[in-house]
Amino acid sequence: MLGLKYIVGFKDMTIYKFDTVTNKYFEDDWSFLVEYETFTNRNIFMVTGKLTIYNKISESDGRNETFSFKLIFDNKEEINNLFKH
Repeated sequence: MLGLKYIVGFKDMTIYKFDTVTNKYFEDDWSFLVEYETFTNRNIFMVTGKLTIYNKISESDGRNETFSFKLIFDNKEEINNLFKH
């Protein structure tokens, strides 16, 4: 999975995977955001959670792998705007 690109859709708990053939992101129906939680403290904005990524091993084998993540930003005003539509 090294070198693969993903976008996480926090609003709909969706994972988007980059397709190197079309150079576009598409919704990965086999991967999803399991949970996430946001925290703010002074000028720090943090998002923690877990996501499950589908890893295609071969044509007949694929596995879901769960990852934990922690994103920390030092300017909560700018980053909070990313979650608004």
